Amino acid sequence: MGDKTTRQNQHYVPQFILRRFHNEDGRLHVYDKWTRRSFVSSARNVAAETGFYDIKVENEVVTLEPVMCEIESAALGAINALTDNASLASMSVEDKYAVAYFFGVQAMRTRSARDLVKQMQEAFRRILPEKNLQESDLPAGFFMDEEQLRMASLMNLRIADELTPHLLNKAWLLNQAPPECSFLISDNPLARHNDHTSDLRGNGGLACRGIQIHMPLSPTVTLSFLCETLIAPFREYRRTRLCPGEPLPLLDAIDFGRPLPIANDSVTHLNSLQVANATRFVFASNDDFSLVERMLDENPNLAKPDQVVVR
Repeated sequence: MGDKTTRQNQHYVPQFILRRFHNEDGRLHVYDKWTRRSFVSSARNVAAETGFYDIKVENEVVTLEPVMCEIESAALGAINALTDNASLASMSVEDKYAVAYFFGVQAMRTRSARDLVKQMQEAFRRILPEKNLQESDLPAGFFMDEEQLRMASLMNLRIADELTPHLLNKAWLLNQAPPECSFLISDNPLARHNDHTSDLRGNGGLACRGIQIHMPLSPTVTLSFLCETLIAPFREYRRTRLCPGEPLPLLDAIDFGRPLPIANDSVTHLNSLQVANATRFVFASNDDFSLVERMLDENPNLAKPDQVVVR
C-alpha cells in the first residue's frame, strides 16, 4: 500500500480542486486564522506539508502519497465534469462511487483529522488527575509518541471504506452561487452541519440523522450531501400539495442533477461553515475575507477550535 520514494510537498487538499480557486493571475488568496493576516500563494504551496503521508517502517520511510494520487485520479474526471457542467445528471454508478470514496478519504486525510487523534490523547491525559491516576499507573506505551500518532492517523484512512456508503445514501445537490457571490474553501473543506440537537456522541457523524455535508468545488459550485430525512418533507409536500409535474426547485435539482441557484444568504452560510471548520487557512479566488474577520471578531475561539471536549 505504499512506496519507498517520498515527495517533499504532500497535499491534504487536492491541488486540482484548489486550482479552481486561483484568480486570473493564477494565484490563490489565503487567510491565516491564527495570525489574522492574508496573503497570496498558489495551490502548489498550500494545504500541504513535507512528508505528510510518510511513515517510518523499521529503517525505511514509506509514503502513501501514490495511493492518494490514485484515489484522486479515479475521481478526477467525474469531479471535473460535474463542476464544469454544473450537473450531476451524467454521472455513472461507477463515477458516483469513485467520487463518494474520494470524499470519504478527504474526510480523513486532513491536518484536522490528524490533530484530532492527538487531541483525543491529550484530553485523556488531562482527566487522569480527576480519576486519581498518573501516567505511571498506565501500561507502558499507553500514550503514543509523535510517530505512532502519525501512523494511527494514516491508518484511519481505511475508515473511508465505511464512510463511502453513508455518502452514497445521501441526496446529492449542486449549489450554484449567484454572480455577485463566490464560495470559500478551507484546509478542512468537507464541512458538516446539523440542526438536530447534539447528544454526548455529537451530531456531526456522516450517519447522523439530519447531517449535511458540504464541499466547495469551485467559487461558483458547492456539492452537498444531505440526509434523506431533510428531503422527505419536500417529497411529502410534492405528493400531497402539488399538481403532477409542478416544479419544486430543490427536488428537481436533486432528482435531475441540476444546479440549484441559491441566494446570497445561503452562500454566506456555506462559507461560514468553511471558516468555522478550517484548521488554520481559508482560501478564496479574491481578497474579500470580511466574513472571516467578522466571525473571528465575534468568536475568537474559531481561530483554533477544539475538536475534543472533555465532559
